[in-house]
Amino acid sequence: MKSFIEAKGVYLELPYETQGEAYTKSEGWLSALALTRTNFATVLSNINFRAEEGDRVGIMGLNGAGKTTLLRVLNGAICPTSGSINRHGSLQSLISTMLGFNEYATVSENIVLRGTAMGLRYQQATRAMDEILDFSGLSDMAGRQLHTLSAGQRMRLGFAISTSIQPDILLMDEWIGTGDSAFVEKAKNRMLSRFNGSRISIIASHSSNIMKSLCNKAIVLDKGRIVFYGGMDDGLGFYKALVTKVGGKNLADVHASDPLLFGDTMGAIEKVVVGKAGIEITGWAATQKKSMANYIFIDTPAGKFEISSFQRLERQDVNDYLGKSSGDYGFRIFVPCGFLDFNSADFSSKVFVYAGANENDLGGVLPTVRSLAIEIR
Repeated sequence: MKSFIEAKGVYLELPYETQGEAYTKSEGWLSALALTRTNFATVLSNINFRAEEGDRVGIMGLNGAGKTTLLRVLNGAICPTSGSINRHGSLQSLISTMLGFNEYATVSENIVLRGTAMGLRYQQATRAMDEILDFSGLSDMAGRQLHTLSAGQRMRLGFAISTSIQPDILLMDEWIGTGDSAFVEKAKNRMLSRFNGSRISIIASHSSNIMKSLCNKAIVLDKGRIVFYGGMDDGLGFYKALVTKVGGKNLADVHASDPLLFGDTMGAIEKVVVGKAGIEITGWAATQKKSMANYIFIDTPAGKFEISSFQRLERQDVNDYLGKSSGDYGFRIFVPCGFLDFNSADFSSKVFVYAGANENDLGGVLPTVRSLAIEIR
């Protein structure tokens, strides 16, 4: 029977405790005596997907979307509240590589403890011991207790144990870089070997470069729900559109952490006119391929605005800069956001302007020129 892993109608609710509003606002020792109330938060909602042999699945989503939680449900560390996880084939996860360690057991004993926690038989763990010690560089420390090792040595040991066998199904949370610089390259090669050698691999990551190079399928999570499951190229486009619609700090953070996802847009904001009905923004923008921008997204305290029809301005200085003989790279747009009270010093912290060829091809936040002019009308 071929390997597979699937989730059917999976829901996960986790408990959390709160105190009554009256008590949280009170002061003094009486607040410590308040009774707590147990509530439940839905962390995963109606998760359905199936991965089969040859699938390399990348899980994408904003922070808090449920990526790591889904991996923990898939590997059995957390039982779903309802629904089921079914699989055929051996499974290994690189999520918590030091799970099962005992501080006062020796390194050799911990290899057996961690190995059995992974599902290895005692004989399998002992047969793999020499290779694990050699890979982690701890052959001369086999008899030492774990608590005498440095943090880096423990991480190397946990990684070596976790990757000592080739599973049918591999789950990974981020592309782990473990240990010191001398160990990282060896660890990367081991991870790539295990990832490609698995019949099914599933990885959660914020890196579009890793997703493109390693995966052929994508899962996009939003607030604990799968909003996309399909090909990687379409998945990246869907994720970019999702991040854009969320806007604000999330969009800025994703641009900063993964600029390759959105590409690079050139341009600047040069003039802002503030009126009672909204703001008028003048500037210029060019896509990564030096084409004119066709879509502008603006995030303001009053809301988010998508603009695909705007006044284009001829800018010979921009044409010269880009090496173009012609092109209307300048723009003037009106944003009907009502009156916004700000000055040139805090404009860039309140209004974020993005431009691109389309909504799925936005670059980073357009910067303001040093001499930004703001007029109040």
